Amino acid sequence: MKRCDGRETLIAVNAPPEPCEITFEASHKLPAQVKLLFEDRTAPAAGKRLTLSFKPLEVHVVDLGPAGR
Repeated sequence: MKRCDGRETLIAVNAPPEPCEITFEASHKLPAQVKLLFEDRTAPAAGKRLTLSFKPLEVHVVDLGPAGR
């Protein structure tokens, strides 16, 4: 995770050539919907957790909202 201009951003990549699903846990409660940058969509978050599906070699850049909420 990176913090910039008061916001947290998650940059994640699935490096192997197989699809996968990963659950990330933040240090604070996430918004109910987080924005996937460069994908024109959102993903649901549950409390501090966010689960994303990845195709082989896929990258997701996620705006997690204001830092340290």
